Amino acid sequence: KYRMKNIKYTNYENKYFSQIVKFLEAMEPWKSDKMDIIYYHSIFGVDTGHKIKIAFIEDELVGVIAWQSLKVYPYGGYIRILAVLEACRCCGIGSGLLKIAEENIFNSLKNSFISVHEANTIARNFYKRQGYHEVGVLHDYVHKGQTMIMFRKTIGPVW
Repeated sequence: KYRMKNIKYTNYENKYFSQIVKFLEAMEPWKSDKMDIIYYHSIFGVDTGHKIKIAFIEDELVGVIAWQSLKVYPYGGYIRILAVLEACRCCGIGSGLLKIAEENIFNSLKNSFISVHEANTIARNFYKRQGYHEVGVLHDYVHKGQTMIMFRKTIGPVW
């Protein structure tokens, strides 16, 4: 059912908000984190500074990425969310979405950062395959007792 040639990347519009929230709430880590509507508005709301691309196969939402390229971290952009429907993983959708964000970030900055739940070995391995390196550990970052791993990809020194 899911073929890369059928994928369509589109820019985010407010009409997709409810669909994206439902999509994220059905998968980890958002399901376990029980993020509230304020969290989703902080990313997908108006004038949040996030750039967002959505992946569809036919009319089905299969992936989303949200990032900031405003020097959120020292001299780098930050990937806030990358989520792909489980049935579509390993089909190139995640790497396709990530490439879109990285091209935008690396157009003006030298680094891209993302934080990943420590227990999410699938995501950690995915980012390593995409050229990201572990650069730090964030204890109690999202929730008390939860550890995040910070990853960085760079295209060169800042100066």
